[in-house]
Amino acid sequence: MSFSVLITTYGLAALAAAQAGGAAVAISEMAFGDGDGFAITPDAAQTALTNEVHRRAINDISVDANDLSRVVINCVIPQDIGGFSVREVGLILNDGTLFAVASYPETYKPTLAESAGRELYVKLIMSLGNATNVLLEIDATMVMATVDYVNQANDALAQATTQEIAASILAHKEETDPHPEYLKQEESDMLYADIAHGHSLNARIYFIGGF
Repeated sequence: MSFSVLITTYGLAALAAAQAGGAAVAISEMAFGDGDGFAITPDAAQTALTNEVHRRAINDISVDANDLSRVVINCVIPQDIGGFSVREVGLILNDGTLFAVASYPETYKPTLAESAGRELYVKLIMSLGNATNVLLEIDATMVMATVDYVNQANDALAQATTQEIAASILAHKEETDPHPEYLKQEESDMLYADIAHGHSLNARIYFIGGF
């Protein structure tokens, strides 16, 4: 059996309105259903899943870097939610309507109480012709992120941190007197000359770490 994503009649109307200059399509949630015990065939006339068992905010939505006409939507069901099978998936707009429906390979989502708790990662990829008509926003309060999202964020942070460190070192080296707490060569020579001639010194020298 092949699995596919189909934009509903309402979804197509929302896209047409966006292309005509209306508001961008805002996908906010992903719904999961068990198909009432059977595999489903997506129908454009659908306004709801056959039998919805769970719904949650999407974790990430982005334009496919390899195809700018495609949108990638990710959602994660955490370990503590389950006890149902997933055979159908729906994309929900921020007004609560069903934008698209997908058939999904039958997958049982266990719970922690079953001693087999695990996260379920679902990724849907849709070709929309013009992905700029889709609002690319996610709920900033979401506490989970996909592995790809975390890796990309870490790479960006590492690059920024490296650049900041390099700039800081360069600026430090260019300072006329980056460590005024240290004795300069001529001051050190004078100090040791005084000691050599038996002069009494009432001072203590502190060394503070630095570059």
